[in-house]
Amino acid sequence: MDNNILNLPSPLMSDKFELLRKGVYCNPETNVWINQSKSFAYLDPLPIVNYENYIPRVEQLGLSKYKQNSSVLESRFEKINHIIKKKKSILEIGSADGSFLKLVHQHFPDLLYYSVEPDISTSPYRDKLSWLVQYGHLSEAVQNNVKVDVVALFHVFEHIEKPNEFLKLVSKILTEDGVILIEVPCLMDPLLSVFHLSSYQEFYFQCQHPFVYSEESLCRVLKCEGFDVQQVIYHQRYGMENHLQWLSKGLPGGNQTYKEMFKNIDKDYRSALESKGKTDSIMIIAKAKR
Repeated sequence: MDNNILNLPSPLMSDKFELLRKGVYCNPETNVWINQSKSFAYLDPLPIVNYENYIPRVEQLGLSKYKQNSSVLESRFEKINHIIKKKKSILEIGSADGSFLKLVHQHFPDLLYYSVEPDISTSPYRDKLSWLVQYGHLSEAVQNNVKVDVVALFHVFEHIEKPNEFLKLVSKILTEDGVILIEVPCLMDPLLSVFHLSSYQEFYFQCQHPFVYSEESLCRVLKCEGFDVQQVIYHQRYGMENHLQWLSKGLPGGNQTYKEMFKNIDKDYRSALESKGKTDSIMIIAKAKR
């Protein structure tokens, strides 16, 4: 643990940590350490991932169709479109095949659109989007003097090995009134913080996520790099049928029977979790101080 402390995001490296569990999904040799406030966790040793040929775990598990049918993109857009519609340009980091930007473009076709995505396998899908300006790395956008009103990254920040350096680059491409919009998996995930499900904890921590944040820890990192947090949005991506599948079977992927049975109360269930801040994801909107 001691060597990895030096590689943690500032100011979190000053926290005290304890061993949460030995072994993570797909790697029994990797351990999970968590700080005393239970707001930030990291893997030991920190993993190395090649993002030029990246395969998300949801794809590895054959759950891509399930995720699409869960309307994750639509619910995300619903929560943040009030921010985007006031802006003139947006850059998404980790845009993959461009699905989210396509959705935004359908509603706001007059915006300027940019993407940063190193993954080669998804480039043919992005290449079909004639209105999209693409970069392979954030540094390329900086070198080209790109300036945007919104920098968005959804379930990307937890992959970033050097978050502080990354945020410094982001601040360089934001306009005077620009904002960063970050969505990450959250340690307050109800299957962890409400149901305390051991099978889910075993699945939850994985080698593609060296760091796992909460509202508290992510805000601390942003403030450390001169960002002023404007808004926190709790986002429960997966609903009752997913949770009942985990509670009854200990497996991901949802359950069609549960989905049909509880479809009339699923929205209320998610809303209840969001109202208590017990969600699988959080979104933070922050503005760089000038």
